[in-house]
Amino acid sequence: MLKARMAMLIRGAELGPLLSKVTQQVEDNFLRVRPPLNLTADVGLRDGLLGLLGCYNPIWLRLGLEAVTLESAPPHGGEADALVLRRFADHRVLQAPALQLSPPNGRHADEIARRAHARALDAAHKLILTRVLSTILVLDQAKEERLVPSDPCLFCPLAPIKSTALIVAGFGRGFLSGGVGNLAQHLGGLGAPLRHEQTALHEYDFLLRRPLAEEARDGARLCRLVELTALAGERQLVGALRLPAASRLQRLHNASLALQAMAQASDDLSIDVHATAKRVVDGDAATVVHVVWSLACHLAVPALAPAARVERETAAAHRAAAAAHR
Repeated sequence: MLKARMAMLIRGAELGPLLSKVTQQVEDNFLRVRPPLNLTADVGLRDGLLGLLGCYNPIWLRLGLEAVTLESAPPHGGEADALVLRRFADHRVLQAPALQLSPPNGRHADEIARRAHARALDAAHKLILTRVLSTILVLDQAKEERLVPSDPCLFCPLAPIKSTALIVAGFGRGFLSGGVGNLAQHLGGLGAPLRHEQTALHEYDFLLRRPLAEEARDGARLCRLVELTALAGERQLVGALRLPAASRLQRLHNASLALQAMAQASDDLSIDVHATAKRVVDGDAATVVHVVWSLACHLAVPALAPAARVERETAAAHRAAAAAHR
């Protein structure tokens, strides 16, 4: 299913023409590998390029590599998945098919062989360049459209680069000729916005792994809980969070966001935002339970069972019971 959606994305109205433009510029040598680099033989260069691709989350990288190469990567899971994909990228993305060169003949055999080797290397570089740029552009667009239902992070949490624009800039600076200048800006001119930049919010784990009073101290989970119960799940609060919440002031800011939203969502709910936020940040279990209980009673339950509807159903039940006893 994901492979089919990725194929539709590549052939779509937004990404399809963009990939065609990039491929054409590579064929016209406007985008080219910087001489005298040799990506087919230099192990250090290949390792650096694989390191750039290794910044991506294996879940996304697998989809991107398979979509660009039209091959299935070896199945694997867990921690070894990144190693499997690195080997697949080395053999399928950075490895151009060997060209059959005819034996040189004539008076200038050495010169003929040199030119033939240069043409073969140029063809290999064009293929590698097209595949790498296509992978980067496809992954950026796929992430923006949340192609994977669980919407995992595009980049690994410990990766040194967590932005598509920086990935492109690093690739251009390390491997391409200087004719295009800033590669990210150049691709933007072709219609590639390179939008995605991973932040601490993208990497934040909202799951509860410790007692609620401890997990609620930074205010982030409390904000998300308010969104789910009072704001129909819309992310109106988490965008204003200060993460990572390393200082007390940042945690107070986050907790206050949630409490203010609760107070505004219900006229029956009276909260001393400043004092309550302090106790939440201090990890006071009774205060956290009181906040969650107030959220349930004043916001969640009325949304699930509006008072008018409950009154109508209760009246109908009373009428049915009265009719049954006649």
